[in-house]
Amino acid sequence: MTELRRRLIEELRIRGRSERTIETYVRWVYELTRYYRRSPETLGRDELRRFVLYLLEQRDLSASSVRQAVGALRFFYGRTLGWPRERYDVPAPKEHQTQPEILGRPEVERILEATPNPKYRMMLRLTYAAGLRLGEVLHLAVDDIDLARRTIRIRQGKGQKDRSVPLAQALLPAMAAYCAARQDRRWLFSAEGADRPLHETALQRTYQLAKRRAGIRKRGGVHGLRHAYATHLLEAGVPLARIQQQLGHRSITTTMRYVHLTHGAFGESPSSPLDLA
Repeated sequence: MTELRRRLIEELRIRGRSERTIETYVRWVYELTRYYRRSPETLGRDELRRFVLYLLEQRDLSASSVRQAVGALRFFYGRTLGWPRERYDVPAPKEHQTQPEILGRPEVERILEATPNPKYRMMLRLTYAAGLRLGEVLHLAVDDIDLARRTIRIRQGKGQKDRSVPLAQALLPAMAAYCAARQDRRWLFSAEGADRPLHETALQRTYQLAKRRAGIRKRGGVHGLRHAYATHLLEAGVPLARIQQQLGHRSITTTMRYVHLTHGAFGESPSSPLDLA
């Protein structure tokens, strides 16, 4: 481990940041170093601006991803290196608030059927079945799955809060078999040949490929399955407060956005969209 990496990790831990945040910030500083093939200490504001433009224009990353990168670099230069703000600060792209294009239940099923790899299919099924964020599904440990109680433990979700969400009855047999084959591993979905979580780009690429195979043109990445989860449960009559709790939203206002995206009749209250009739 390099001295700068060690200092960054120590600074993040002193400030109580989650392990997931630490991993993300370290990755963005590494990406910057790899892009310039120079120590980040030798870079200045102009180089940082060009790196942000590269992320937006050449890598075509979303505004939210680039904002995350900018936040990581601001922390590194401001907190770890102690530079004055004018030496490193660059503007973060504004995140446009657009309504997501919600997948219908048949469209979700087509995406799952178009994912032949068992590990990736299980990841996408679980993301939809429990309304998980991308980082949450990637960082699931084998012992986070409680088959007896039919629950999934989410450690240090957004806002650094743990929560428990239901495991869909429809997913129970497949999940039991999958967990049985992973008993000697720490991570539920580890990278090939490594004891670490799978990188987020691997699942995003798989999802986009499955969408194309399924002939679905709606915008959005894996997070679209979380949107579908909330919307489909709301349409089925699940109380908004319950959906808020399962999604891990701090405020009911965040969950209320799905009220404007619902379609169709309201019925009974299952715990997962996979268990809808």
